Amino acid sequence: MRLGTQIGTDEKYVMTSWRSPTDPSIGSFSAGVDPSNIPQVFVWNGSYPHWRSGPWNGQIFIGIPNMETVYNNGFNFVDDKGGSTYLTFTYANESTITYFSLNSGGTLVQKYWNDGKQDWQVTWSAPRNDCDLYGKCGLFGRCHLSGSPICTCLKGFAPKSLEEWNRGNWTSGCVRKMNLQCDRNNTEGKEDGFLKLTNMKVPDFGVWSNAPEGECGSQCFHNCSCIAYAYYSGIGCMHWTHGLIDIHKFSGHTGATLYLRVAYTELDKKKSMKVFIVIAVILGSTAIAICAYFFWMWIRRKRVVIWPPNMQWEGDFQKNQMFSASEYCYWRLILWQSFEHPSDSYLQKMRLGAKVGTDEKYVMTSWKSPSDPSTGSFSAGVDPLNIAQVFVWNGSDPYWRSGPWNGQFFIGIPNLEKAYNNGFNFVDDKEGSAYLTFTYANESIITYFSLNSEGTLAQMYWNEGKQNWQVRWSAPRNDCEHYGKCGPFGSCYLSNSPICTCLKGFEPKIPEEWNRGNWTSGCVRRLPLQCDRNNTEGKEDGFFKLTNMKVPDFGSWSNAPEGECGSQCFHNCSCIAYAYHAGIGCMQWSHILVDIEKFSNRTGATLYVRVAYSELATKEVTSLLGLAQMDKKKIIPKV
Repeated sequence: MRLGTQIGTDEKYVMTSWRSPTDPSIGSFSAGVDPSNIPQVFVWNGSYPHWRSGPWNGQIFIGIPNMETVYNNGFNFVDDKGGSTYLTFTYANESTITYFSLNSGGTLVQKYWNDGKQDWQVTWSAPRNDCDLYGKCGLFGRCHLSGSPICTCLKGFAPKSLEEWNRGNWTSGCVRKMNLQCDRNNTEGKEDGFLKLTNMKVPDFGVWSNAPEGECGSQCFHNCSCIAYAYYSGIGCMHWTHGLIDIHKFSGHTGATLYLRVAYTELDKKKSMKVFIVIAVILGSTAIAICAYFFWMWIRRKRVVIWPPNMQWEGDFQKNQMFSASEYCYWRLILWQSFEHPSDSYLQKMRLGAKVGTDEKYVMTSWKSPSDPSTGSFSAGVDPLNIAQVFVWNGSDPYWRSGPWNGQFFIGIPNLEKAYNNGFNFVDDKEGSAYLTFTYANESIITYFSLNSEGTLAQMYWNEGKQNWQVRWSAPRNDCEHYGKCGPFGSCYLSNSPICTCLKGFEPKIPEEWNRGNWTSGCVRRLPLQCDRNNTEGKEDGFFKLTNMKVPDFGSWSNAPEGECGSQCFHNCSCIAYAYHAGIGCMQWSHILVDIEKFSNRTGATLYVRVAYSELATKEVTSLLGLAQMDKKKIIPKV
């Protein structure tokens, strides 16, 4: 038999559980292969991962301890030219009768026939313990069954919510204690290194690279987006660029060796892998050194970086009487602009972005405190991957997100087109640079952006009448603007009480936490989709329409025209939501939906979320027939 998918279609080969041990109707759990990038077997609870096998290395799944011993290489993964990717199983000992089952509790079990006892016996099952449960310890957390407690933060990280962590609720995970040198956007301090973790179940969302073993680590080191890597025979080089989740420490000599990027100060000099790079020595003229000295003095003593127009000729110095407390020596704006990289301030015509494929980044970095100009925890910049967005990060953890760029403004910021008069411009040049620039339409207004020590990104402008700087806009301004406030499949609406609700067709994953106002664990699907049932029984899924939304993170762009965007998603069971927005085009989501916000006014986008037929109300439904026909009164089965 097969477990897998036919790429580009809704044809899937999955196992589905019974609703209960005595009720053979379709239950909540399913099991199958996720063929994207590096194949893995999953057990899903609805659409949420419940257990994961780890990557396939050509013979075994490396996240299952001692699998080569138990299964005698009985699995075979097929990726044929017709677009089918699937797993088959032939037990090496043909005299043994064996099969796999998925029970109503979500346990995947291998059974064999014991001829002596005339009974079916269990030879293997998963999940077997708490550490086998997907994401038990949250982001950047590690599970080790022999530990007490079983969850610990990876070295260099600390619990995101210490109160929850101490209560044994580890779902919120961990955050980085010290900024990476990579994130500081300067050359001060020693280079980051990689901490060696042995016998690990590697995290989810690994990306395969064609780098040979000797270059895998170097490739990761020179890409600041790469936060971990591993090399495994039969798979090759794996990199991770986002949050590390579902990490398990094995007791035996199984699993893989994972290398985690950490700040230099977090490294154990005797045990850690050190990475050294050659830094080119740049000789400058005396004039450049003097300019650098004055720039350093200015950074140390004052954080305001914009001047009203009482300035001398280009390059001259002058006494500026704007601040009554004392007199400071500033140089003209044009001289300061020759420094390409912003600090905590972002001026017009400066860049925010990255040079793709290198570690060169243009980011803002916060101060440690209002009076301490050393590098703080927060940074702001552009994530150019797929659809460009601006982020504020707390360490490596997203803190605020702008929503996608539509060519004129970021659609996740209400009324941005009015506030900024289309002052932003996103450049994606042929040389691999992707960056954002800003030129305010009204040149008589002096304005800039700042990132403070608390992670607030603010636009400031000079009020000539009051002779001081005023805040024009800032983010995050409220709880709903904090990244992922309501967890996966949760929506935040500031006018509601409570502000977090599950999307229609979903319910709180942990009701007890949800009722206490802790929404980070999010929501799970109430009813399995027809897509997930792998049969033709029941009516087709539909899409629930949500208006004025900040669309979720991790959207993928598709070249489908507006009339085919929904149809393309409908015919692909991996697609769980879609949206179309002028200037961006068709956006589709295939994993969890996170960081969703409902706006009060007519801004944002219209988001369509795939739900089971029974979750749809006839007046609220958008349904699909064939390629893209819509009927607002009923769901019409696909033909």
